[in-house]
Amino acid sequence: MLLIDASNLFAVACTSHFGRTKEPLALATQRQVMFASYVAVTKMLPTGKNVMCYDSKGGYWRKEIFPYYKARRKKDKEKSAFDWERYYQNYGKIIDEFKQNLNAVNLQVHRAEADDIIAILALRYGRTEQVTIYGGDTDTLQLQEINPKIK
Repeated sequence: MLLIDASNLFAVACTSHFGRTKEPLALATQRQVMFASYVAVTKMLPTGKNVMCYDSKGGYWRKEIFPYYKARRKKDKEKSAFDWERYYQNYGKIIDEFKQNLNAVNLQVHRAEADDIIAILALRYGRTEQVTIYGGDTDTLQLQEINPKIK
């Protein structure tokens, strides 16, 4: 099973594309960049079962407990030349298309981050099958200490 932090994958792919081209992402271009990143990961790590995990649209439970959670990211985005507002407008449309058309399980849980979903699935399914995680967050490395079947 391949658990993909799709929120991270797509943000990195789109900001990298912008960094190379300096062109704002039109809907079609963003769709192409996001799809190409998905294809690249699934070719690099073929497992047969792909699970796309997305951050919640409505905020995260950690923010209620830790008010300054990810506060710096908001400031960094405000200073960035990348058009985050357009990115998120397009992102919602494209994710809906992916959920309908990709040969993958797509999970988005209210108030949860993709990492939360990945951790729960990795611990649950890692008991009985090989689990591979693709994401940019090093916190998931802790899961490998718990279960060596998680890569």
